[in-house]
Amino acid sequence: MFKYYKIFLASIFYVISIFFYNYSSYMDYKQKEIEVVDDKLKIGAYTVYNILGEDFFKKAINKDSISQEEDWENINKLSYYNNHANLAFIYSSIKKDNKVYLTSSSASKEELEEKSELHYFHHYEDAGESLVNSFESKEILYDNYTDKWSSFRAVHIPMTLENSQVIVISAEVSMEVFNKIIDDIKYKYLEETLLYLLLTLPIIFTTYLSIKEKTLENIMMEHEVMRSEKMAALGEMIANIAHQWRQPLSVISTGVTGMKIQKEYGILNDEEFDKTCQAINDNAQYLSKTIDHFSDFIKGERNKVVFDIADNINNFLTLVQGSIKIHNINIVLDLEENIKINNYPNELLQCLFNIFNNAKDALIEKKVENKYVFISSKIKKNHVIIKIKDNAHGIANSVLPHIFEPYFTTKDKSKGTGLGLNITYNLVTKGMDGSMEAYNVSFTYNKNEYAGAEFRIELPYE
Repeated sequence: MFKYYKIFLASIFYVISIFFYNYSSYMDYKQKEIEVVDDKLKIGAYTVYNILGEDFFKKAINKDSISQEEDWENINKLSYYNNHANLAFIYSSIKKDNKVYLTSSSASKEELEEKSELHYFHHYEDAGESLVNSFESKEILYDNYTDKWSSFRAVHIPMTLENSQVIVISAEVSMEVFNKIIDDIKYKYLEETLLYLLLTLPIIFTTYLSIKEKTLENIMMEHEVMRSEKMAALGEMIANIAHQWRQPLSVISTGVTGMKIQKEYGILNDEEFDKTCQAINDNAQYLSKTIDHFSDFIKGERNKVVFDIADNINNFLTLVQGSIKIHNINIVLDLEENIKINNYPNELLQCLFNIFNNAKDALIEKKVENKYVFISSKIKKNHVIIKIKDNAHGIANSVLPHIFEPYFTTKDKSKGTGLGLNITYNLVTKGMDGSMEAYNVSFTYNKNEYAGAEFRIELPYE
């Protein structure tokens, strides 16, 4: 009865871990989406300059510089882009006699239909403090503000023309749209968490039944721990891959939208078309490659096959690329080419994943500013040597002799089970007929001195 109680507690711990991990992923993704919105605002602001051109801004110095016909033409151009980009407004301004004047602006659909307002050299009485300050600061400024119309998030980009005139190009998105993006992320992650738990319930139930049939408690516990660690790894990899896909999908979406707008303006040339299509194809191939690597890992087949060490390491890096980017970890590779061994590629992937996670956690916990993980491989006599080291200042001498022991951990109980390195050690020594050790090292890289922990895996090479 006691062993089934342990299984129940392990299941509860697993569910709680999924919630906490997805919450952490949500916070990371929320920040990334805010950056995406800010990048979209910057693109919108620079589009004002690109559409109107520097000649316009050089002559836009007073009320009589631009005709009403030219002003309406500019309004229509800016409004066309603004509506397609789903922004609130894009505009430009200058400062004269300590007053801010609009020199161009997009317009609402009602203003376009009624031609109710000309924007050129309109005194912008409601100019926010960040817009006013941007003329002097010469820095890109972001601002959340509320005026008599609504609430907005804006970017203001100062530019100095050849004639020394300072202009500011700006773009705004309504806070209603901005907050909806954040709310959508929150609900999306909640749905994903519940869906993931729902999908894994059959696995947990199947695990329970298979363990129940075991006769020896030590076999039962080993099987459960291995499966739990693998599922935890899968949960993190799913979040990693979701993060990895956002940038390629953004490139594809931006490329298609850009070509559409360029075609409608009649400025799409063959060179730009070919370049964009190539970028779309490259990113689509990258997405396909990620699916293949994840599919190979999730199958978990224990087949002894001949595989290439460098390819295996690069496949592993593809699976953790999201975590690498989120935590700004620099990966330094020194891989000997064409090392092929007859062994278990999935087991090696799990070992690399567990060691990388320990290095990542140490780099974050010790607040290392420039984070590095070094991975090397080489042949030495009849063995393949794989080394993974970090610059997280090493492992305490009192801790180092115990790191491969089961349930030994220096982390908070909510963050670690103490089984990851024990499982890794057993996979290498018992599963792949190899050896493994860990020690502290000091080394020089790019003329800088570092200290960290190094894990050494030795596998037979036939």
